[in-house]
Amino acid sequence: MRHVPDGILRRLVDEPLAVPDGDAEHVQGCRRCQAHRDAVAADARAARTRLARLQVVPDLERAWARLERAADRPSRHVLRRVRPHRLAGATGVAVLSGALVAGVAAAATLTVVFSPTHVAPVPVSRTDLQSLTGALGLGQTGLWKSTSAAVSRTTSTVTGTSVVSTSPRTGVTGSGTRAWAYGTIRWSTGHKPVKTTSLQAAQAAVGMTVTLPASLPAGVRGPTAFLALRRSSVTVTFGAKAGAALSGSSLTVSVGPGILAEYGGATGVSVPLGDVPALAVAALQRPTATSTGATTSQLESFLLSRPGFPQDLAGEIRLLGNLHDVLPVPVPSGLTQTSTSISGAPAVVLSLAGVATGVVWEHGDVVQTVGGLLDQQDLLGVARQLG
Repeated sequence: MRHVPDGILRRLVDEPLAVPDGDAEHVQGCRRCQAHRDAVAADARAARTRLARLQVVPDLERAWARLERAADRPSRHVLRRVRPHRLAGATGVAVLSGALVAGVAAAATLTVVFSPTHVAPVPVSRTDLQSLTGALGLGQTGLWKSTSAAVSRTTSTVTGTSVVSTSPRTGVTGSGTRAWAYGTIRWSTGHKPVKTTSLQAAQAAVGMTVTLPASLPAGVRGPTAFLALRRSSVTVTFGAKAGAALSGSSLTVSVGPGILAEYGGATGVSVPLGDVPALAVAALQRPTATSTGATTSQLESFLLSRPGFPQDLAGEIRLLGNLHDVLPVPVPSGLTQTSTSISGAPAVVLSLAGVATGVVWEHGDVVQTVGGLLDQQDLLGVARQLG
């Protein structure tokens, strides 16, 4: 008889819904596997208890400085030795990004809790965002305010809300730490974005290759400019106020790198980055998140149970199903949303007054976004060239 391996038994303890039905049914009827499962669960509890007592907190500022020094050295081999694993992660509406947790004692217990494979729309309103800020206690830290300012000053209209980039002029650039109602928030955004007129320079700056459309709609020229976005991260370490399930664990959210290409109109005037372009094409490494203890379901339960969390928004999030696999695309009030597919992948199309302003989908491990002042037919024509 084939018994269930220890790795799947551990997943049965952490995330039972992620275990194949056949394995779960086998454990229910097999005393040997039940005994192994109970032993695995006991080991997990013991590890969480010891790690909670240690309260190990990574020094991200020092780690990032070390990586920067290694990156400036001529030998590529040095960089390979200190480059961390790709960490996974995500949260809903806040602007969060990717991180360094190499060298942490708790790293052995890292569990991927967010690695989306497709996008899905989530209607939000200004009131929802304000309520969410209060429910999570983000307004008290000042982080939400400075992050919102960064978005508003450095966005390019692509999805109808915008493609988020990090501004070197705001308080959320670089690295830092803020206390908040439920623990501590650490962030690291790396070097400031690189603006260039060369695709090759943008690709070299972030180490990724992007595909651009071969043909453009009438009235569009370029690309006129590129913005290369570095890999970024945010680590949330939960304190006692977050509850027993989360206390002592950390969630690391990472995003990027990415490249944004802007196209001008037929007049020959280049549109500066930050203004509304005739067309914008963006490719961003899909966001991922890892947890040192809490599971996806525990994190979702914590988020949705905060006093003051908008109930309509909570209902929309629950309808998404398993948040491990879904990248929510916020749909602000006033925009209409339709669904389509790009090369077989689900896509969200946002439009305003009959003019398509953006389409978002996931292609492989890259989130693709195309938007601008085009009608829906022209916009989808560009998107479908990218696959």
